[in-house]
Amino acid sequence: NDLADLHANGVRVKVIGEREGLAPDIRALLDEAEELTRDNQRMTLVVAFNYGARQEIARAARALARKVAAGLIDAESVDERALEAHLDTADMPEPDLIIRTSGEQRLSNFLLWQAAYSEFVFLDLHWPDFDRAALELDVERAAAQLESLRAEFAATFRQYEMRQGMLKVSDDQLRYLERELQRQRELLASKLTSTAKYDAAEHDVTQARAQRAVVEQAILELKVRLGEALQGHVEKNPRMRDAQAALDAAKLRLQHAGIVAPVAGRVAKVPQPGTLARRGVALLTLVRADDLWVEANFKETQVGMLRQGLRATVRIDAFPGQEWQGHVDTISPASGSEFAVLPAQNASGNWVKIVQRVPVRIAIDGGPKDLPLRAGMSALVSVDPQSGTRWTRFVAGL
Repeated sequence: NDLADLHANGVRVKVIGEREGLAPDIRALLDEAEELTRDNQRMTLVVAFNYGARQEIARAARALARKVAAGLIDAESVDERALEAHLDTADMPEPDLIIRTSGEQRLSNFLLWQAAYSEFVFLDLHWPDFDRAALELDVERAAAQLESLRAEFAATFRQYEMRQGMLKVSDDQLRYLERELQRQRELLASKLTSTAKYDAAEHDVTQARAQRAVVEQAILELKVRLGEALQGHVEKNPRMRDAQAALDAAKLRLQHAGIVAPVAGRVAKVPQPGTLARRGVALLTLVRADDLWVEANFKETQVGMLRQGLRATVRIDAFPGQEWQGHVDTISPASGSEFAVLPAQNASGNWVKIVQRVPVRIAIDGGPKDLPLRAGMSALVSVDPQSGTRWTRFVAGL
């Protein structure tokens, strides 16, 4: 069955929620699942059964109240940590990301306390369909929305240019009709035209002015819609910025679906699939493949001749007869013993002086390409005090 498969794969089952009032056989099944898998460490599966966040907080508050009434704790000691210790999720980390599927955009009384600092993602698809492909589809949908918005702005800009042309035509038509009205007014005063023709000319001017006002109002509306796009800054439009932010958020969610190393290198202590990642706890160790260096511990009597930039030769015990070229990168400001938890004295009980060692970092510049250098290997380092620049040689000779 499912429980046997979970147990075989090292999954620990943790059930949160109110168990009082459940049927005895149901409670027995929940107890059996937790008892059977309690020692598994590969992954923790939390099942919220008969769970409500308000009820959970109320139960924790009642438990604390009983302890205060019994004199086990002081009322002044009740704080956030005390309440968290009595929640159903007391032994679990707080969620960093909460994904709500099925198009709902609410918590629905789920992990109200624990979700105080969580990030939220709301998706339309249902939980069984949620996978990396869904995140990729979310990115494509956001990108399509952004391109659609760009096309919409392009079409709006064309409408704006067309309205500008219509406004020019309206102005020309209005000027012509106003001249015609003035001519009819003069003819009417000389009784050389009829009142009907004058009224018709006056009506044409009124209608032309109304049409021009309509075109002018349409231009103003297009200006508002375009905003800074009129100056060629389409990306600064609020709608464009919102669409770009949605695309960036979708890409970020997709990026969070995988772990990518910041630099090239080799991974040590690879975690097992399903290992619970905890905040502040390292999952693995990454050793860089580039920017290699060797820590050489020179005697304090030798450090006086060392300067940054001097050429060095490195021989690795694991590869006899092979040499790597490098240079002195940094010289420690103190001996190695000074950085110890309990620094050793530089003299023994009989006052015999002990020569100290000073860490010197040797940066690797070149060498055999087919031989992998690994952290922790033993090496023999030689530094040529006569190398380097003329100024370096002069300072080394002082």
